[in-house]
Amino acid sequence: MDNLEFKRVVQMAEVSDRGGLTSLPHEVLVEAIIMLYRRYNQEKASNGPMEAIAELSKKLICDAEMGTFTSRMREMNQQLAKTEGERDNLREINAELEDSLQQLQGRVDELEQELAGIPQVGRPERYDASFRARVKAYYEEGGHTYRETARHFNISTNTVGRFLKE
Repeated sequence: MDNLEFKRVVQMAEVSDRGGLTSLPHEVLVEAIIMLYRRYNQEKASNGPMEAIAELSKKLICDAEMGTFTSRMREMNQQLAKTEGERDNLREINAELEDSLQQLQGRVDELEQELAGIPQVGRPERYDASFRARVKAYYEEGGHTYRETARHFNISTNTVGRFLKE
């Protein structure tokens, strides 16, 4: 129900236009009553003018429609309770999933540490990074040849070439 239609219904109720109200579709009256009920609850929460809203609601509700309104409100309250229960269940499941995720992350960290401690496959490195840097510096700073650098460090000229390409 849009705002304009709601205002029209409220105006009819204020002037007690029973003929106009009964000519409206049943669904429109029920929606207007629900909107008034919501306003009533909002005003009640904020200590506003509840009497006027309650009076309008009484004018809109006739005996035949009261049963429909009451059953619709009961259904809405049941649906709300069911939805709140589902929300609570989802919150519990979310908390459990977060705990599981933290446990899995802890296990992944443990496995990474164990993996780092396992020796690597293949031939172990013969020359570390500092040795390579010294060979490179000796060659570049001193203006030495591959052969002189290889003799100085007691390595092959191919190894010197490999270090310089890195």
